[in-house]
Amino acid sequence: SSTALVAGTTVGAGILALPQVTLPAGYGPGSAVLVVSWLLMAISGLLIAETTSSAICETRRPGLGLLATSTEALGPAVGGLAGLAYALIHYALLVAYVAQGGALLSEA
Repeated sequence: SSTALVAGTTVGAGILALPQVTLPAGYGPGSAVLVVSWLLMAISGLLIAETTSSAICETRRPGLGLLATSTEALGPAVGGLAGLAYALIHYALLVAYVAQGGALLSEA
């Protein structure tokens, strides 16, 4: 379930607008920015997977979530901060979707 949350957050609706937003920069620079962004996201995903598998092996509890993994790896203070950051990201996504949905509904 935490994997689905991370994947859903990573691959949001904004990914569909990236080619249009990078169009003024040109094909080469736009493609380079998208490839570098993909590389950074792939590296961060692999680091999260490695941290999660390490925390599962250490605690012998399968199915640890993102908050439990960060708490196990970084301590309770940083784990709480990570949980707060994750909640704020989801709140910002909710606000963005509602704002854009309201704009689309008002135009219809």
